[in-house]
Amino acid sequence: MPSNGPGQTVLAIAFAAFFVWVWALIFKKAGYPWVMALLMILPCINAFVILYFAFSQWPIEAELARCSPQGERDKPTDRIDTMFRQASALEQRGEWEEAAKLFDILSGELRGLPGEGFAKHSALRIRQRHASS
Repeated sequence: MPSNGPGQTVLAIAFAAFFVWVWALIFKKAGYPWVMALLMILPCINAFVILYFAFSQWPIEAELARCSPQGERDKPTDRIDTMFRQASALEQRGEWEEAAKLFDILSGELRGLPGEGFAKHSALRIRQRHASS
């Protein structure tokens, strides 16, 4: 029976260290202590850790829930989405000035957030189209 050489042992240790490091990053980003990654090198226990990780509430999720009242994070998005739909409908009906005004309001509401540039560009595009017709 052939024995493992020192090169194979070093390679196995390096692979295990890399594996633990990757899992440590994942656990840390989810809000768990990085040392949970050490459980991932234990046979059978790693399966239970993955199941726990998949089905439990992560600490980062619990922190987000504590920081904002229930449903509050969804309200602005719903209102903003509704305003985008209304502005698009106004544009499709040819009510360009009203659509441009609504896109201007949206760009103000979204200052510094994703969607601000789209709203500004849409208002500008509509005004250019309206001016040329």
